[in-house]
Amino acid sequence: MIKLIFCFSFLITVISGELYFQIISILKHTKIYNLCSGESGKCTWIGEQFDGHTTACGKVLHSTEMTASSNTLPCNTMVSVTANDKTITVKVTDKGSFGDGIIMSLTKAAATALEIVAQGVAPCTVVKV
Repeated sequence: MIKLIFCFSFLITVISGELYFQIISILKHTKIYNLCSGESGKCTWIGEQFDGHTTACGKVLHSTEMTASSNTLPCNTMVSVTANDKTITVKVTDKGSFGDGIIMSLTKAAATALEIVAQGVAPCTVVKV
């Protein structure tokens, strides 16, 4: 059996108004995480056939509202979603977004605002507001 033990030191800095969290391992490998940048992955959209269904957060889904589902964010979290060089704000009202690399499923209204309806799936960044 092989055991790997890592010891980390931490450094928090502000660079040009952005908060960075630096992790430095004893092996001298360094990675910087921007705590404000959110999560990057792919977003998709939920079809209108789900209108009227109750979400995992207890809300009724309406494809005309600017809402979304997420596996990682809690219900009622407001997030900014950027895709196709456009940014919108949506409220997380459901749990889900299943699929390879899918981090957010949007209503048709939100997907239309981001211009991803035709493509179905698009690279995106999600930041908690």
